[in-house]
Amino acid sequence: MAYITDSKSGVANATLYYRIDNQEVVRLKMNRTGNLYFAEIPPKRYNSAVTYVVRAVTRLETKACSKEYTYIVGDFHPLVITYIERVPANPTTTKPL
Repeated sequence: MAYITDSKSGVANATLYYRIDNQEVVRLKMNRTGNLYFAEIPPKRYNSAVTYVVRAVTRLETKACSKEYTYIVGDFHPLVITYIERVPANPTTTKPL
């Protein structure tokens, strides 16, 4: 999401540019609600480097670009084991687990 304003002519459009692991750049038109612009980068492979910028154009063709941001795709929700059942309930040396 990006908060974009232009007090003189207004914002004509905003675009999100991103690339994965230094591959080809993908362009996404950003939607808006008021001055809040948003676009969603689809899920990417674990440990991928995602680099992106936001570019905006005013109605008078003035252009602006955000700084470049990068994040690494990770799994921040650890695996949790919640239930273990022993079968058979009382194993003996003669019954395999």
